[in-house]
Amino acid sequence: MMSSYSFFMKNKLWKGFFKHKWIALATIGISILFSYWMICDVASFLTSSVDIPINDAGIIADQMSDESKKEHAQTAISGGSKYLLLIILEIVIFYFSVKTIEILTGKEQPIRMSSFWQAEIRMIKVLIRGFVQAFVIQILLSILFGIFGMPDGVKGFVMFFVYAFFVGHAFFDNYNELYKLSIKKSEIITQYHFGATLVLGTVSSVLLLIPIIGPIVTPIFAAITANVYGYRYKLNEIVE
Repeated sequence: MMSSYSFFMKNKLWKGFFKHKWIALATIGISILFSYWMICDVASFLTSSVDIPINDAGIIADQMSDESKKEHAQTAISGGSKYLLLIILEIVIFYFSVKTIEILTGKEQPIRMSSFWQAEIRMIKVLIRGFVQAFVIQILLSILFGIFGMPDGVKGFVMFFVYAFFVGHAFFDNYNELYKLSIKKSEIITQYHFGATLVLGTVSSVLLLIPIIGPIVTPIFAAITANVYGYRYKLNEIVE
């Protein structure tokens, strides 16, 4: 994303962003809340093993509690929480997607409130589809790993990248949306560019874990990266 940072600085994109003060303030507020939630989940996960059972019933209860905490923390780190954050911050993603394409094409694309609303609805649809597909994959992996007796940690590791792929797809879909491509065609395009989608989603998923700063900068630079890549490789021309 270093080239995205250079693009951001060269074109002074922060100036236009801070003209919409309500967007900037909302982004900061959401980032703080998301970071607080993530820190609480991780802290709960790390401290769950210090409980000292006093009898057999206590051991069972604590084991169930630990498993619940671990599962909840894994979900927060690798799954649906990032999808929810992207839905909330879609207004930021869409804004920088539009501004990036304006600069690359030299054509002004006026942003109206209706445009933000349409982008928000589409992001919800895209991420719901992604979440359902990831959930199906998780079930299949659970069955497969159960047959071969593989540890749950391996499944969690694989699922991190599954969720990450759909995070990357969500960013690329903003580019495809600007060219009036359907959600289905957008999915086909990201499958053609599986590697780029996975890398963008993985880097974004990791950066989102950085408290406060991550949820602020990730949507901005991931949106710029997706649209610069999309424009360079003409993703909108892959599917007619």
